[in-house]
Amino acid sequence: MSLLSVRRLSKTYPGQNRPAVEDVSFSLRKGEVFGLVGESGSGKSTLLRLLAGLDDPDGGLVRISGKPMAGPKDRLVPGHPDVRLVHQDFRLLPNVRVEENITYALRGYDAAYREARLNAVLQLCDLQVLRHQMPRQLSGGEAQRVALACALADEPALLLLDEPFSNLDPLRRIRLKRDLAGIVRRSGTTAVFVTHDTADALSLSDKVGVLHQGRLLQTAPPHEIYNRPATGYVAAFFGHANVTLVSSLQKIARRPGVLSRFGLSASLCVRAEHVRFCKPPEADFAARPLATHYLGAYSLHEVRLAPGVVWQVSAPPDFGLPKSVFLQVDWEKVSGLAG
Repeated sequence: MSLLSVRRLSKTYPGQNRPAVEDVSFSLRKGEVFGLVGESGSGKSTLLRLLAGLDDPDGGLVRISGKPMAGPKDRLVPGHPDVRLVHQDFRLLPNVRVEENITYALRGYDAAYREARLNAVLQLCDLQVLRHQMPRQLSGGEAQRVALACALADEPALLLLDEPFSNLDPLRRIRLKRDLAGIVRRSGTTAVFVTHDTADALSLSDKVGVLHQGRLLQTAPPHEIYNRPATGYVAAFFGHANVTLVSSLQKIARRPGVLSRFGLSASLCVRAEHVRFCKPPEADFAARPLATHYLGAYSLHEVRLAPGVVWQVSAPPDFGLPKSVFLQVDWEKVSGLAG
């Protein structure tokens, strides 16, 4: 049985021209981590509120451990007792210590359980030395770990994280990603985190979902969603992707036979790292360089294959280009697209 089951979930707010969330379905097993990515306004925060039981859907159903989730219209206090939401702004109690922030979530339990869970969560989140600190004394990464500890205190079945790394600088972000991933894995809690950063989703998730204009375009393991995107939008969202019609390539291919398995009406996703510069006898295409973008570990070259067909090709950072180049594609790594 799935721990979380979402079926055809939809939500439209008054005054909106289109649904914030439309016909979304997915499921998660116990202990799975789901990374939900999308642009600003794609519906990520609305979906998170629906999963937390803070908004009523217009249609569809959320089940936790097989039981339907009740929304605000059916509960005096909105929210689900087995679901915890960690907000971007942490929402710690400002005038009490770290340990009191954590035990506040356990105020309905007896003293022995409160003490046992406090010590377990402090150890899990590596907060023992900070237990007597006030929230104003914490760094951004420490405050995020305390917020996570508060959410995990009473052992929720489902943990929801809203843009957990958005308020951090790059160095703290790297460290906190490692820490949070370890904490969630060790806790065994099923987790959903929303982000606009595809690197976070790919590196931390068992499954990744791509939300666009309220619709879930694809749900798949990270490797599959990167290498076998369902649509051109998904392909482009996860990095440097050359999305091109086969019919456009057929006219300029030096070896047309390599395209025969795709069909003339298909679109292809050819990632920049799956193309290399080569000598003329090995080439699939000839091209003319347009621009080079230095990105540190590699350079990204824009080249024109034909009018209206511009590709990106990655190469070592010190790779210099002549006035005309030749390209070879790793066709085994090219994927066809649904749209």
